Amino acid sequence: MDSLIKIFQAENGEVRLKTLRFFLANKSGSFKIDNVEAGTKIRKDKLRKELSFLSSFKFLIRTASSKGGPNYRLNQDFEHNKALYSLVFDFEKINKKIILDKLKKIGRIKLFYFTGLFLNEADAEVDILIVADNIKTKEMNKALSELNSSFASKIRVLIMDVEEYKYRYKMFDRFLRLILDGNKIVVIDKFASEI
Repeated sequence: MDSLIKIFQAENGEVRLKTLRFFLANKSGSFKIDNVEAGTKIRKDKLRKELSFLSSFKFLIRTASSKGGPNYRLNQDFEHNKALYSLVFDFEKINKKIILDKLKKIGRIKLFYFTGLFLNEADAEVDILIVADNIKTKEMNKALSELNSSFASKIRVLIMDVEEYKYRYKMFDRFLRLILDGNKIVVIDKFASEI
């Protein structure tokens, strides 16, 4: 379990964390409950309570709408936005095993690196690099959807099959080389002795 969920109360911690991440990552948008539900994968009944709570102390601004229910948007003037953003998107402190466990189901993983945001390098193009055999498209899409709903689409994941990886490696693909030669946390690397 993500330690931030514990901080935000066990009963609704995940709901609160996902909702905060969603609005802090989409700070200029205005959203109906259906949009927030699609982005966070939180059931509407739980989401209604959370949106009401976050609006009650002005973290969110609720505005009436002619149809489809009210709109919600981040209050840009809320005094703790910056601190909350730093807290909920502190990728260096996030339990990486949770992410690895979600992504392990996509196929036989040959290479798995954490880069970019996980090393406080926001300028990097990729945050997770995965190379796998027998990639299961359905499982991959499900895992990426769960990851995006947990982190408000902040994590950039590059997944390629072994054949593409070997080709790009041998061709000295600049993009791939930047990842391989840059800072990274190596979780799995079965190519170290192969290539």
